[in-house]
Amino acid sequence: MGKGAAMTQHQRVDASPARTAFLVGVPLVWVVVALLHPQGDGDVFDYLDDKVGLWLGVHFAQPVLALGVAAVLWMLLAGRTSTAATVARVAIPVWLVSFAVFDSVTGLGSGLAVRHAKDLSGPEQQGAASTAEYLLENKVTADFSPVWFVQAAALLTAVIATALVLRSADASRAVFVTMLIGTLLVFHAGPAAAVGLVALAAAFFLADREGLFLSSRESVPAA
Repeated sequence: MGKGAAMTQHQRVDASPARTAFLVGVPLVWVVVALLHPQGDGDVFDYLDDKVGLWLGVHFAQPVLALGVAAVLWMLLAGRTSTAATVARVAIPVWLVSFAVFDSVTGLGSGLAVRHAKDLSGPEQQGAASTAEYLLENKVTADFSPVWFVQAAALLTAVIATALVLRSADASRAVFVTMLIGTLLVFHAGPAAAVGLVALAAAFFLADREGLFLSSRESVPAA
């Protein structure tokens, strides 16, 4: 290395109780939210009539928790320069934006329409209820819509690519497998998503214990 050139060194970060609590706490809090997420069939207004407060609370919480999960994935990628790491870094913000659109329009929008409908009567109530139904089932942002598929593909890409990065960094099989199981978060609600989130919590905990979080610092110029 020539005189005056700088080199970047990457050091493993020792586990700390505060960081471990954050790494594990974010997905475990989302487990509770995923299990509380109202799910049902039939008329949206009738189903959410007595659950609209919970519905709105869940959909306010999910984007915040998604940001927390994304932050942990980003921390795991610190100091990594492989192709898989680059792919994961591109996928993470795509997931955050597309998931926020999906959650806001389909979740918050439909919930607010139901809440508005509760204060109306007759044709006005029917119109507001119809709007809630449309927001929940439209072909642009609802489940299995283009926006849903973008966020699903981005999440799968981010988690799988991060798992591959960690495996190449000598992560244990347990870390790799639990990260892959974590892709069940793609369902975002219900028991399947809860299993995925528990798996992510386990993967983050084990990665912390195995020293897979790196810190980068730039050294003084080498002579």
